[in-house]
Amino acid sequence: MATNKPRYDYYQTDTSVNVSIFAKGLAESDVSVTFGNHSLSANLSSTPPQSLELQLFDSIDSANSSYKVLSTKVDVLLCKATPGKQWTSLEIKSGDAAPPTYDSATAGAESAEVGGSNSQAAPAAAPAVAAAGRPRSKWDNLQLADDDDGEDGEGASKAAKGSSKGEGGVDAFFQQLYADADDDTRRAMMKSYTESGGTSLSTNWAEVGKGEVKARPPDGMEARKW
Repeated sequence: MATNKPRYDYYQTDTSVNVSIFAKGLAESDVSVTFGNHSLSANLSSTPPQSLELQLFDSIDSANSSYKVLSTKVDVLLCKATPGKQWTSLEIKSGDAAPPTYDSATAGAESAEVGGSNSQAAPAAAPAVAAAGRPRSKWDNLQLADDDDGEDGEGASKAAKGSSKGEGGVDAFFQQLYADADDDTRRAMMKSYTESGGTSLSTNWAEVGKGEVKARPPDGMEARKW
């Protein structure tokens, strides 16, 4: 019997690609996920049944990849075989060369050899890049700025500063916030940021959905439409 393809989204850090498969009310026994060296297969015993088959952009460490069943989605953690390499898409595109096969035993030996040498560590890769099961938008380029607009802004600023000390920095913090949000929160974040020209960010859809979000430029600056 034919199955439907579930809705999904993803983001990445230097070391992993995190895929969210959206399906509500599933138990652990309703979900089966299989990891290949450069493939992901997920079968959901939902109503109707759903399945997702992906040929990945690059190789993964299938032995250390994992998944978790939540109330509204299945979170899949794909460990990159090449940490620091940025994926330009989740799936390999037609005409691209197939990614190399990853051998966890060989990779472990190579890592130990490098760790014992006097060579310098490779430079840190660029911040994590949000990518798509969705169209690219201004949200992917969002940068946090300090402001004194109130307790909410101050709280978000402090939280982001704390996150920036960890891997992935501010980008990873907001990507995680967006990935864990429900549909209404995502709509509120996208609508408020886009309509305000990047000067406002809200997670309250009940408020944002009432009408256009006005631009709120910093003191001494003027909002202009281009």
